[in-house]
Amino acid sequence: TSVGFLEKMERGGRKTVLEQESIVDGLAHSITDYLTRLSQEALSDEQSETLAGFMHAVNDVERIGDHAENIMYLAITKKENDLNFSDEAKRELENISSTVFRMYEGIIEAFEQEKPEQAREYQSLEHEVDRMASQFRRNHIKRLNLGQCDGQAGVVFLDTLSNLERVGDLANNLGHVTTGALERL
Repeated sequence: TSVGFLEKMERGGRKTVLEQESIVDGLAHSITDYLTRLSQEALSDEQSETLAGFMHAVNDVERIGDHAENIMYLAITKKENDLNFSDEAKRELENISSTVFRMYEGIIEAFEQEKPEQAREYQSLEHEVDRMASQFRRNHIKRLNLGQCDGQAGVVFLDTLSNLERVGDLANNLGHVTTGALERL
């Protein structure tokens, strides 16, 4: 779950994230090699399109892993420099992270089970993620102007927000693969 997401990252999620990121990278490399070899076979148009979709999916999942690693390093920076977020900033990051995780998990499940309607349902959360990111950036600037937030903590906040927003974008791409809308990638 995403409850206490940042705190979990600060408290030692590093080892888990690095191990999982390493596994994801290795799998992405192996799967891409396999799909590349497969693409050299005589394939129908439909098979070629499916293969192209899988290539996109592997790339998107691997890039999501990169963003998870970025977020982990941001959490470490926050902890090591004893930076503090306001209660409002903490709530905002928990809010957007829980929405992004719900979206990602729903689209991954839809992809695995080949359920395009479910993918579309979770893709609809991308607008919510983008709206939250924009609103939370504006809120942050207000807090900064009012002196309610430290500049260095603000940089970590904004970078975390950007990484979460990017995960939402990549999850949406995975939704396009699931629905067969490759022209939207």
